[in-house]
Amino acid sequence: MSARVPHHALELGADLALQIAKYGWKRGLKKAGAKANPALMVLEAVASVATAIESYVNYRASVADLDGLRKLLPLERERLRLEREELTLQLKVARAELEQNKDMQKRLEALVIICVNATRQAWADLDAMRQQDLPKLEEFDSHADRLDASWQKFQRALGIYKESIN
Repeated sequence: MSARVPHHALELGADLALQIAKYGWKRGLKKAGAKANPALMVLEAVASVATAIESYVNYRASVADLDGLRKLLPLERERLRLEREELTLQLKVARAELEQNKDMQKRLEALVIICVNATRQAWADLDAMRQQDLPKLEEFDSHADRLDASWQKFQRALGIYKESIN
């Protein structure tokens, strides 16, 4: 903070320096002091006191603001602690769901592999039935239609599942 130096103080300082240079310390101080305007000195002292009081008022206002903030700090800390706890809980739940989802995906992958292998085997068996000397065509068509319908349902369900995880 820079202090404002009044004009008459600069004049007094300059005059004091000239008087000391001209008459020496004792006599120069007396002569320079006689030229000083006491009313201006009182006004400057009052202005200085007013500046100090304003500074003190600003300081007290900032302390009051700080005290208000100090009162809020424990409340903010508690709010942030509760938010952290909630976030931690949500993170644990999300991790558990992710683990369950991974387990579910592994189970579904195993089921898909089993289903694909079973379907291949069924088609191979149906193909073997057709290659027989006297195939039962109605039974063959019935099995082929059911296998085809089941395979289509399986593919639709698998497609829906893939869309849901993406």
